[in-house]
Amino acid sequence: MTDAEYVAIKLADDYGLDPVALVGASAFLAAVRQAREMMSADEIVAGVCAKGPLTGLDNAYGGVIARIRRLPEENALRQRIVGDKVEAARWRAVDNAARMGEGLADLVATGQLYPDEAEASIEGAIADEDLRAIAFDALRGMRA
Repeated sequence: MTDAEYVAIKLADDYGLDPVALVGASAFLAAVRQAREMMSADEIVAGVCAKGPLTGLDNAYGGVIARIRRLPEENALRQRIVGDKVEAARWRAVDNAARMGEGLADLVATGQLYPDEAEASIEGAIADEDLRAIAFDALRGMRA
């Protein structure tokens, strides 16, 4: 069974359509082929079904095809958003590490904390090696 046939059968079951009519439509096959470049067949079915029922459409088959055509674009946007969130979280972590190093350097400079205690604090609080290096750089930079 091809991916297009699988998608057609699943969507036909969910929406009461004829799977043979779906598989026979070149637009459906092209839309599934394009969507499969970015998604699994199950993700295609889930994406179409997530949009809800096809009530009110004169051509339910065209509605299914239109939904499948939009899926790759929506999926790409979703991936960009997730990527942006990951990047933003990383920059927040970098900022927090630098602030921690600067704050500990201030405590060392005012004699409230020994340098080895500040370094131990960084090592205990930050597991990521790169972030730890940023905090150490900030600690050393503020003490210099």
